[in-house]
Amino acid sequence: MKKRFPRKKLILHHPFQWKMVGTVLLSTVISSTVTAFAVNWFYLFGKSSIQTSSNEQVLFTVLVATVAVIAIFLLRTLYTTHRIAGPIHKLESVVRDVQRGMLPQQPLKFRAKDSFHSLAEQINPLFELIRSQQEEIDRLKSEQPGESV
Repeated sequence: MKKRFPRKKLILHHPFQWKMVGTVLLSTVISSTVTAFAVNWFYLFGKSSIQTSSNEQVLFTVLVATVAVIAIFLLRTLYTTHRIAGPIHKLESVVRDVQRGMLPQQPLKFRAKDSFHSLAEQINPLFELIRSQQEEIDRLKSEQPGESV
């Protein structure tokens, strides 16, 4: 079955999405770094059961885990922001079309998992109102004697 609204671009609203990605990435790096330092502190200076004979093995494990966590958070943030930026991107496109005098032929709809469905529900009646007012203007123009449309 063909997807109704397939994702073509992951980054749609650059300033918003990159700000969100940067925030999550920064907090992930900070938390991972603190965790790595804590593990190494206890490993190097503590007298606990996590102490082993190989510093390099522990450091490598922490590094791999940190990179994996960062990658997972980064991808998840991109997909989450896409669900917010997608509707904003589509709405901006529709508004540009309306400014050019091209009303949408179909009601504005977002993908099932996108945010702002209520915004589309509020904007669709506005488009209908504009369409009916334009039809009324066109009808009145055509009824005026001696003028051609």
